[in-house]
Amino acid sequence: MSFYDLRTCSYDEFLNFVFDHPVEKEPWYRGSKVEVVFDAIHNTALLTELFSNARPLLEKYTREQLDQGFWALQSGLIDGLLPHTMFDHSVPFEKRAECIRAMFFLYRDLFAVDDLGTSSNMWWDCISSSNQVGWRSQSVLDDNMKIQDVMFETLSKILYLESEECQGAALHGLGHLRHPNTETVIRDWIATQPDLPEDDLEFAEACITGDIM
Repeated sequence: MSFYDLRTCSYDEFLNFVFDHPVEKEPWYRGSKVEVVFDAIHNTALLTELFSNARPLLEKYTREQLDQGFWALQSGLIDGLLPHTMFDHSVPFEKRAECIRAMFFLYRDLFAVDDLGTSSNMWWDCISSSNQVGWRSQSVLDDNMKIQDVMFETLSKILYLESEECQGAALHGLGHLRHPNTETVIRDWIATQPDLPEDDLEFAEACITGDIM
């Protein structure tokens, strides 16, 4: 097992923790291989910086390392990363909201340039599912609903990026998030896409109903 202390790590050290690993059949973070000590507020700030300044990562790491790293971030298998930090009440709500809103820049500046394969499309599938746990206390559920609103706001912006890959990821995320205003946003977007291929239109309709994998 590998042990990492992220409590006082620098931004560059954090990037290397996420991305600087060999790409092997069994990813470095799976199978209880990683133990992390962290400060949730510090990690949230580092994640926000990463999402806000993602474009340089394309020059710093290989495409395969980036895809693996973004899967590590969203997997839920590493304490102190996503989706845990988004629902950690020790982190002020506005700090968590800022982190989610910064994901727009991740899509605009990195995933629109290179979707990396699978991690960008599955991103919101992984992180939004943690918002649908029904047994939590009312105060926690209220916080979750506010987080869901911020996710919805961010996905609605990503949907209007010119990249078809980003549009597809946003639709996928909206389909899993199940926000009450999902249909309005997707139908408004469809109205701006007169040349949308039939398969893409069918997928958008499926995202409205949530009938997606």
